[in-house]
Parts: sequence; structure tokens; C-alpha cells
Amino acid sequence: MAVGFSIPYVNSKYTGKEEPLNLPNNILDDGVYHGTMQDMHFEARDNVLERPFVATPYFGFSVPSHHYPTIGEAAVGPDLKQYTTGIYIGRLLNPFLSRAFVHGSHAFTKVEKVLDLSLNRSNTEISVGYFLTPRLSTTFLWTKQWTHGGLGFSDMYSTTSTDIFLQQDRLTKQSYQHLGVGMGVNLTESMSASFSFRKFVSGVNAHYGEGFSGGLNWSFSTSPQLFQ
Repeated sequence: MAVGFSIPYVNSKYTGKEEPLNLPNNILDDGVYHGTMQDMHFEARDNVLERPFVATPYFGFSVPSHHYPTIGEAAVGPDLKQYTTGIYIGRLLNPFLSRAFVHGSHAFTKVEKVLDLSLNRSNTEISVGYFLTPRLSTTFLWTKQWTHGGLGFSDMYSTTSTDIFLQQDRLTKQSYQHLGVGMGVNLTESMSASFSFRKFVSGVNAHYGEGFSGGLNWSFSTSPQLFQ
């Protein structure tokens, strides 16, 4: 069993040529970067299968680190509580490619409602990677999201509700596919760094474009003798 905690710092800006429609409430889409800490994420997982592949179910939940603005394309997040259950699956591709691996995950997330509308979603991610050295790996990434609630753009623009119009970025029924590449490096036995680039390739009611991300991971055990 393992537990984890993460909190991202997100820095984003609006690059569209159109003037935002939700002025003056929209204070973010002014063409400059706005950055802040986003949501605290806690996760617990337990490995239940090691052969012929590794399978690890998990449960996690996210809580906003603080109340940040959510009106605007450049919002760093939805400022909502979220509960996720899912499974990680992966294996090395030996004996054919001993340095290659495949990893996937599928999750269902229950999201705090906005204006009594459900925003629950499902996410799938698959990565195929290769260890260039024992410490350095590179991966090809594919992700897909389905939102089971929310509203499409046609629904939002046909309504007379001011609340729906102002909350459109949180209420959008987003479905999309992203492709990308990543790289990971083990800095020490307990610390690693990761970097990725992802690009929008298809979807509806979703943001298009590309993005870079990076992170540091630190792992430790309270009972090292259990792993001898």
C-alpha cells in the first residue's frame, strides 16, 4: 500500500484574439500570465496483482488549496472538491523489449456540483515508454476524457441565465483527446523528476492548444525491512 500527496502550481494566460464575453467579471483573460497554487490531491493505492502485469486500484480526492478565480479561460482550475476511484495497470515488455514498458490508467471522478448540475467525468491514459538508461526514460502519451454532465456551448449561449453564463468554464461538458511525449529521470533512489508536453488533437466543448508540465516526486518507506 502507498499514499501520496501533490499540489500543482499553475501559470496560464489567455491567448485568444477575441475579447472575453464575460467582462467585467472576467479579470483573468487580459493576455498576461496568472499563476497560483491549485488543488491539494491525496491518494491511496494498493497493489493487488504483480503477474503477468501489475494492477493497482486507487482512491483519491482533491480539495482547493484556496478560493481562486474561476471565471475566464485562464482560470487555473475549477475550485471544486473531487473524488476519484480508478486503477493503474502496467508491465515491462520483456522478454522482447526488456527496456520498454506500457502503463495505463482509468478513473471515474465524482465532482462537486455547480448550480445543481453534475460534472462527473471519466479519464483514460496510456503511455508507452523506453528506458534510455537505468535512470532516464522517455514516453509517448495518450489521454482521453469524457464528461458525463455539464452543458455544451450551444446550451449555454441559448440560455438567459446570467449564472450559467458566468460559470461557463466550470459547467462545460468537455470531451477531448490529447497526445504528447514525456521524460522522466531518477535523481536519487527516492527522488525523481518528470516533464511532459501535450497537445489537443480532438474533442468537443474543450480547450485546444498545448501545454508543458513538470514535477518532482519523492518517495519513502516507514518500514524498509518489509521490502527486503
